Amino acid sequence: MAQDSSTSEPKPEGPPAGRRLESWKEIAAYLHRGVTTVQRWEKSEGLPVHRHVHARLGSIWADRAEIDSWWAGRRTGIEKDEARAAEPQGHRPRWLTASLVAAVVVFAGLYVLVRRPRGATVGGSRIMVAVLPFVERGGATDQAYFGDGLTDETIAELARLRPDLLGVIARTSALQYKGSPKGIRDIARELEVEYVLEGDVRRSATAVQVDARLIRAADQSQLFAQTYERELGDATAIQAEIARRVAKSLALELLPLQEARLAQPTRREPRALFAYLKGLELLNERTGDDIYHAVASFDEAARLEPTYAAAFAARGLAYALLPTYGEFLPREYYPKAKASAQTALELDPTLADGHAILGVVAHEYEWDHVRAERECREALRLNPSSVLAHQIYAELLTHQGRIEEALGQIREAQRLDPHSPIVDALRGWVLYYGRRYDESIEHLRHVVAASPDFIPAHSYLGWAYDRKGMKAEAKAEYDRVRSLSQDNTPPYNWDFGTGGRRLEDLEARAAKGSFSPYELACLYAAAGRKGDSLRWLTAAAETRDPSVVIMKVDPELDPVRDDAGFQALLRRVGLSSRAAS
Repeated sequence: MAQDSSTSEPKPEGPPAGRRLESWKEIAAYLHRGVTTVQRWEKSEGLPVHRHVHARLGSIWADRAEIDSWWAGRRTGIEKDEARAAEPQGHRPRWLTASLVAAVVVFAGLYVLVRRPRGATVGGSRIMVAVLPFVERGGATDQAYFGDGLTDETIAELARLRPDLLGVIARTSALQYKGSPKGIRDIARELEVEYVLEGDVRRSATAVQVDARLIRAADQSQLFAQTYERELGDATAIQAEIARRVAKSLALELLPLQEARLAQPTRREPRALFAYLKGLELLNERTGDDIYHAVASFDEAARLEPTYAAAFAARGLAYALLPTYGEFLPREYYPKAKASAQTALELDPTLADGHAILGVVAHEYEWDHVRAERECREALRLNPSSVLAHQIYAELLTHQGRIEEALGQIREAQRLDPHSPIVDALRGWVLYYGRRYDESIEHLRHVVAASPDFIPAHSYLGWAYDRKGMKAEAKAEYDRVRSLSQDNTPPYNWDFGTGGRRLEDLEARAAKGSFSPYELACLYAAAGRKGDSLRWLTAAAETRDPSVVIMKVDPELDPVRDDAGFQALLRRVGLSSRAAS
């Protein structure tokens, strides 16, 4: 019989022969914990981890024998701490069932994990649940998209169920476990959730069958197992029935508006859902070409289903990203982003991401930073599980020099989407603008090791190396960006990224709108040409270059920061001249 991973000695799970564990992931798998947990143990518990001296930066290894010896000495204390952390807090006795069930439960210590008093949470935080990708069992050729679509719709429905009480892991991280051999306990530990919803999908030409199960991770018991059979046209409404059953199982009292929405669930056109999901995949790549194609996918979703609010919101996000990642046309794309977000909110006033995108436009294009912050707060009020809202708010706070607040938003985004390279890289980005270069480098090394093809992470790491004077390392990162992007993304440091092209060559591109005037201003500042830097910084403001909102905290502009012209531009953009914290 297989041993329980919470009580057995750590066992290797398929690493290469020998005693070495060659990555954080292998160490985490060996100890049956998440990567974040074992990285924390290195600092707090003395976990023996070694770093290669001559290999690529950020590469680590561990000796199995050393890990076994360390675990033998620390296991008891660590498991006690974990058990203590898992205990529910509050003033009520743990054995109290209240009058809701009118019976005494034999295993009283477990009862509160299954049936919390209405409105109660663990440790003052929300109940956390992960929806694993629904497993496709035979059927149509587009079965995978149908299963992914049901997963996405169920995540969205649960996130709106009782956002004040229930937190839901984001789709990006949940999909990492598609086809994974990992057990429920290990997945729950890695995602730091209490409950896991999983299921199977079987689809024919005319009907669909969905088996859904809600599992408590602590003892892997099923709170419910339900089979839903519907005609194909009604299949996309199943997520509402699943959400209602989850609410009942977790004793979440639904508000009248939530009850009404579940009573009249959305029935999604399958082809529109497929187009929407394809757009999300493209959007997450964060390259200009992919974002262009994402816009086309969202257009198709909206055409097939004109009331698809989430598709309009996602298209708005894509438009808002294009001036940074694609063709530089802020005056064309930001108004389109705003119009798409407004349409999304007209269709669904409770859609958090619609408000978050309006926040982007207000901040980066309209320079109304007060309204932008208000939109971000409204998005998080509507859905505290919106990773996008946490990201956008973190960027706004960073631009204003409110670094600790920004890091708080990023930490919450990481909790909700721990496997997202975008969220992970953004933490290094915030640290960079907080001028905490060593921390930024340390973090971003881990990001590029985990996501070696994610372009923004290499860019941010190159910036941080550059500020530290680590020119060879910076050049390696810039070269990696050029290789991955096939030279299609804007260069970040032309000393390393252009092979010696003259700055004047870029002026013609900037004048035509094919290169960011803000980037050109930074390059002139680095070259010591103060007048040219301010000239192009003024041009950036006139063209509504989205990067001008970074100027308060951007270290690249330190050579011109004390100039009266710079201070005037800072006020024009709506940012105070108070020093960044």
